[in-house]
Amino acid sequence: MGSGKWEAPSNAGPAIAGKLPTSHFQQHYNQNKTYMKYIKKVDRPESTSELLVVRIDGAKTPTLKKFYRKMLVRLKFPDYFGDNLDALADMLCDLSWLEESQVRLYIKNPQDFLSGEKKSRKNAVLEIFAEAASNQMEEGRTFMVRGAV
Repeated sequence: MGSGKWEAPSNAGPAIAGKLPTSHFQQHYNQNKTYMKYIKKVDRPESTSELLVVRIDGAKTPTLKKFYRKMLVRLKFPDYFGDNLDALADMLCDLSWLEESQVRLYIKNPQDFLSGEKKSRKNAVLEIFAEAASNQMEEGRTFMVRGAV
């Protein structure tokens, strides 16, 4: 007692001593692990014939130039795409060249997405995302962005 450090009495059970029985911990861990695998599958769908899933790491996309390059490849933009906001809006509001009727854009590390750009330019991209989602619904298609904040 003289050391100033609290210790559980020697006759205390494992829960009182700050430890859970291994079997209890293992059971909880296994249930949680299974649940997390399920969540990942639901939250991270893969592309299908109807759904095109595009993933972009915001930490690796700090500029519009890098974003344009990634979108060009991943959304299969036509050759006439120009590297500017107007062209981006035109492409995302159309998407008629795609076979898939649904497009989901997932942005990992959204806090870093376009971090090297002026806030007004990043906001313009977010507005384009919203406009594209609305336009695609009118065309019977789905465009969704997750992670963009």
